[in-house]
Amino acid sequence: MLRVPVEHARPPRVSLLKLAVIVPATVALAGAAVLSGFFQGEETQLAALAAVIIGVMTPCLWLVKAEASLDFFEFPVMLYGLLVVFFPLRLILAVLLGEELFYLPPAALRLSLLACLTGFLAFAVGYRSKAGMRLAERFNPLISRFDGEWDVGRTNLLALALMIVSLISVYLVYSATGSLFYFLRLDPLTKNPYEIAYWYYYATWGIKCLAVGALFQAVIFLRYRQQPLLTAGYFLAAALTAALVSRGTLIMLLLLVFGLFNYLRRKVGPVLLAWLGVLVLAWLVLGGMLRYRASLAFTPTGVSDLLRLHVLQGLDHLPTLAIVMQNVPDVLPWQRGKTFLVLLYKPIPRSVMPDKPLGASGILNSTLFPLSYEAGYAFSSTIIGEWYLNFSWAGIILGMALIGVAASMVWHLRAKSRSPGRVLIYLVCVFGLVSWVRNDFQVATTDFFFLLLPTLAGVLFARRPERYRKRLLVGGGHFLI
Repeated sequence: MLRVPVEHARPPRVSLLKLAVIVPATVALAGAAVLSGFFQGEETQLAALAAVIIGVMTPCLWLVKAEASLDFFEFPVMLYGLLVVFFPLRLILAVLLGEELFYLPPAALRLSLLACLTGFLAFAVGYRSKAGMRLAERFNPLISRFDGEWDVGRTNLLALALMIVSLISVYLVYSATGSLFYFLRLDPLTKNPYEIAYWYYYATWGIKCLAVGALFQAVIFLRYRQQPLLTAGYFLAAALTAALVSRGTLIMLLLLVFGLFNYLRRKVGPVLLAWLGVLVLAWLVLGGMLRYRASLAFTPTGVSDLLRLHVLQGLDHLPTLAIVMQNVPDVLPWQRGKTFLVLLYKPIPRSVMPDKPLGASGILNSTLFPLSYEAGYAFSSTIIGEWYLNFSWAGIILGMALIGVAASMVWHLRAKSRSPGRVLIYLVCVFGLVSWVRNDFQVATTDFFFLLLPTLAGVLFARRPERYRKRLLVGGGHFLI
């Protein structure tokens, strides 16, 4: 018998009342200490301000999350974790480790921290508004087309087709470049749009198809308890091809698999989440070493050097946002929404359209870091930086609020049914938000559609044919979702 988890009601407010007294009081004391100059030294004051911001964001998270138990794959929880790591916690680590984040004026770093807090609060307001629920009611008839149980045979055929597409893409890349490590060796240049081969993104999409096939196989194992060995084989093959593309591709696969486990088997608790964090941290280091080795570059051996180069160096969101806010609009003009219109030109190769507009990160780097940009190294604008680059503080507030409304709509659409199609589509949308938080709109939407399009087509194909649905309805309609 297929057991469908039941949605939990909102938690009682007793624990939240305790938080409403203890946390704000602690934050108020720390904030007063910061403002009064109790902490000596600019670095210590910045670290204290970062701690205050974490203290403000934490109770807000508990107030806006939709489920009684903490769901690590709910939109506000994911956003909270990413923003805390990328901004306030990153600054605290910089102070503790004595890093050179303070070549920027302290005022600019304070603005970055406040922008992080403002963006999260605006998202929370949009997420808890009723607009998302109303939109979910309107779009539910459309999404219901992806409901229904899956046919195992059709899913196997789909996963096999996606694997073939991926292997053909790997072979074509190897034939064109003479190396399986092409993407790892090219990694710095992939951020320079003028150096990219016209087939680069299409080849990347083809290779990532195996990850989508592995996700479909994971659904068969987690929901129907079938084909564990086949699922493991697909996952290992998908992990191997993902590792050949980038570190982020494999992390994406791990995130989505854990998300499927969370909704189709049992909730991911702190222990499993800690294991996911260990796997991600280990792969960031090992994947970075692999990239260095593939490019014949020097690979440091000290633990501190490994963590600094392969983990901390990628968490440059705080100083990047500070640079954006410091140089807009005097050096870098307001974009007024131009960075979002780039999506319309995305399918056109730059070799065909040399003047194709750049995304937010491309504009940022070509203007402020032209030498590094030409060498292929780039800073990501991030979701908050892109909203500010386009519409200043109004962009952060209204833009993040709109994203909160959209996230609420997707959450309520998933909550209406636990069909495997809705769960998988929901997780792909979560990944889209994660990608945008750490990149820009152009990169995030590209990664999002790479996953969404084959997922939508695959769900429609994997569903049981109509004749089987009628048979199930006769035998017991409560099995259908």
